[in-house]
Amino acid sequence: YNLDCKPEVPPDKIRQPEQQSEDTKPAARASFVDGDPVEYYSATHQKWIPAKVISVNAGGTYDLDCKPDVPADKIRGVSEKQLESAAASEFAAGDSIEYFSATHNKWIPAKVVSVNKDGTFDVDCKP
Repeated sequence: YNLDCKPEVPPDKIRQPEQQSEDTKPAARASFVDGDPVEYYSATHQKWIPAKVISVNAGGTYDLDCKPDVPADKIRGVSEKQLESAAASEFAAGDSIEYFSATHNKWIPAKVVSVNKDGTFDVDCKP
């Protein structure tokens, strides 16, 4: 068994890799304003849940209607949800991606090993 491989990863835990260097990622992220509908990645529920931005904090975090002081990398715009349904056709074996690691609590570089019939992916987290 390969400990670097994550089997049956759902589409909402993978995305296209960001093209910015590590130190520019926070500035390059989409910014949200009070009242914006967003999705928040809940580590407790292990999935994206609907939320609304209540306020933007000086440190770059957001207060949501479901949780305060949320970092930007745990929030996505609602429009991205529509991309999820196309994820199975969007990614193929060998594609470079980012995987949301609950262990590291952030997006990490990965590679699609295989696409499963149920719409999940086997992912190599040490590409």
